[in-house]
Amino acid sequence: MHRDARRLVHLLRSMRRKGRLGEFVSVHTNEKQLTVSISCDSGRVCRPLIIVEKGVSRVTQEHIQQVVDNCRTFMDFVKEGLIEYLDVNEENKKKKSSI
Repeated sequence: MHRDARRLVHLLRSMRRKGRLGEFVSVHTNEKQLTVSISCDSGRVCRPLIIVEKGVSRVTQEHIQQVVDNCRTFMDFVKEGLIEYLDVNEENKKKKSSI
């Protein structure tokens, strides 16, 4: 439990995007129980999604061209915080709220 769940979740996701947490660490909240859940167990299905902030994709056409030109890889996108892996719990939570 945490007094400021939004702030904690934002901090943990920011750390994940900067590579300070593993890319497969999932962070999601339960507003009814006022809890923050952190999952890193194996066997969870995670899928990569492009990070969008304020309606703007972090992946630009220039990034795509760099992949086509073999100057950048998919894992570069993950390491640079352009793409993140979400499991079903975090993905569903993102759809339902702004946390």
